[in-house]
Amino acid sequence: MDMNKKLWIAAGIVAALFFIFNFDHAVHIGATIGNALYPVFIGLLFALILNAPVRLLENTLLSSPKLKKIRRIGALLITLIVVGGILTMAGFLLVPEVIDSINVIAGKLPDLEENGWSSFFGAKLPPFITDNLDKLMAQLTNGLESFLPQALDFFKNTLKTITNILLGLFMGFLILLSKEKLVEGLRKTLLYISDEEKTQKTIASLAMATDKFSRFLAGQLFEAFIFGMMCLLAFLIFKIPYAPLAAVIMAFANLIPMVGGYIGGAVAFLFIFSANPAKALVFVAVILVVQQIEQVTTYPVVVGRYVGLSSFWILFSVVVGGGLFGFWGLVLGVPVVAFFHQFFKVMYGMKVKKDLRN
Repeated sequence: MDMNKKLWIAAGIVAALFFIFNFDHAVHIGATIGNALYPVFIGLLFALILNAPVRLLENTLLSSPKLKKIRRIGALLITLIVVGGILTMAGFLLVPEVIDSINVIAGKLPDLEENGWSSFFGAKLPPFITDNLDKLMAQLTNGLESFLPQALDFFKNTLKTITNILLGLFMGFLILLSKEKLVEGLRKTLLYISDEEKTQKTIASLAMATDKFSRFLAGQLFEAFIFGMMCLLAFLIFKIPYAPLAAVIMAFANLIPMVGGYIGGAVAFLFIFSANPAKALVFVAVILVVQQIEQVTTYPVVVGRYVGLSSFWILFSVVVGGGLFGFWGLVLGVPVVAFFHQFFKVMYGMKVKKDLRN
């Protein structure tokens, strides 16, 4: 065993012992490092999302040798302009309608306090439903009372989050501009602790797995947008109350594989039921049909082919990811597991080929 490997093993043992015997300090240090690296995480996420359309533009619209010097920056600018244009258009069309829907719902809250749930939903409800709703509202009220003193911290954290997102977007832009140099730096680092053959295998496996992760992530966002537009169109055709708000809820919920549709559907159902119970039942029927259409049309083309996981592992990724990392775990659990699945699959394939040659 060479000296480099011995040093790495020794460093690993020291780090493990420190973690075991100073658990609280280790967690605190980890949290501090995590907060410091959060913009980097956001940047990597942006880079992975934008990498798929950038590569597509580089290999098609900007593939001419004459455009070699401006290919990367051109692909990035076109991608940002297109994505920004779509988001801006959607914002102008949907945001006012969503705000109006929220204001209508908020306007019903004083009625709720004075006359109970029947006035809020516009229909007489069974006692067991109203009792449970009262208990739920009491819990929410108690939680709100304890939350209000922390409102200032909430706004501070919101400002910090916006700052991190802007820094992450800029960092993701820089990562994509210089990704070849970053890969070369990684290759040199791996060469320092390993041999040439293992380094090449690792880099090749990471490249294939990262490409799959990037395509899945970009596809998931694009699919959520398409699904939201399909929902909005269907809701408008069937005159579902709060159609823009319900479509936005369904689009965001669709980012969570398998269970997202049920979560978003349940939330949207409550809002629609408060306006028109009959239309709420129509909403359920419409969303079931739209989801079935999505599952056999856009989803297999845009996202499905990049997953490569069984239903069990997808559900496992969502449950465990959400339990450990909250929102980010719900959204990124499946692509992260798919990434490692692809990485180890490629590494195993290379090992089998090597064994057969020998």
